[in-house]
Amino acid sequence: MNQLQKKVQEQKNAEEQERLRKIQEEMEKEKRRKEEEERRKREEEENRRRKIEMEARRKAEEEERRRQEEEDKKAAAILQAQLEKEALENTRYREQLEQERRDHELALRLAQETNDQLEEMSPQDNRSRSACTEIRSLPPNKLNRSELVRSVQAAQGKQKYDLSKWKYSELRDTINTSCDIELLEACRIEFHRRLKVYHAWKAKNKRKTTMDENERAPRSVMDAATRVPRAAVKTPINITSQRYFRIPFVRSTAANNLTGGNESTSGNKRGWWYAHFDGQYVARQMELHPEKPAILLVAGVDDMQMCELSLDETGLTRKRGAEILEHEFNREWERHGGKEYVAPANRKK
Repeated sequence: MNQLQKKVQEQKNAEEQERLRKIQEEMEKEKRRKEEEERRKREEEENRRRKIEMEARRKAEEEERRRQEEEDKKAAAILQAQLEKEALENTRYREQLEQERRDHELALRLAQETNDQLEEMSPQDNRSRSACTEIRSLPPNKLNRSELVRSVQAAQGKQKYDLSKWKYSELRDTINTSCDIELLEACRIEFHRRLKVYHAWKAKNKRKTTMDENERAPRSVMDAATRVPRAAVKTPINITSQRYFRIPFVRSTAANNLTGGNESTSGNKRGWWYAHFDGQYVARQMELHPEKPAILLVAGVDDMQMCELSLDETGLTRKRGAEILEHEFNREWERHGGKEYVAPANRKK
């Protein structure tokens, strides 16, 4: 009897322990659920905050660009007025010299007709006449070319590194291995300058029917570079900044291209173009197409197929909603088989 009571008591104890264990598990599960909910809320709040900051930064950059454009317009108007004034003065001076020459020739003819003698032109008159001759013979763009040459020479004199004779491989190796920030940035600028020249030559000499298939960025991005004034590309940017962008694009099918684009727009496929800018230049690029595998490109490996424009030239910072967060880019990058981004060695100093 005692043994039976003992077994019953043990069974009750075991059931009570099991009940307590389940209660404990439920409490821990509820605790984890609340912690996960709190973490998710904090993450959403952080993402909202960062997107608000990105939008504020975009608006500030847009306002700065507009202010710079207004200043450039004012400076251009002042310069234009000055050039017009100088041109008017130059025209008047040439007309004056020409009139003096004609007056002297008329006086010579009159003197010959009346058998009178006329004094020779004074040294100053000779100088004026020669100056008039020089001005008439001077090509209209010679002065402009001289100013251009001087400006180019001055710009070259300010450059710390002369990379014009470096090979492509030397530039790429330096970009991947150098710890000298100034040399690295100079190499990146020279490297992308050569890429622009190469792609411009390639676009000029290839068949137009294959152009769309070989575009390295959406047409809106490439066209933006042609609208950016040369002076506006001087805006300094933190060369260690990491920024991410996403914009839609429409690329024609090969069949539509070959028929000259006369088919209906149903042949055009809409996709997404992603870009990760490490400083001023693209480090990773991704194209997502609806009916074919994603295209993933990495700087240092696929440079010839990547967008060669700087961040300022693309105009992406001024496009509303184009900038995205790092985790949004990495989520799509990793989903399509992209490897984790490893910054160049100099970034790890």
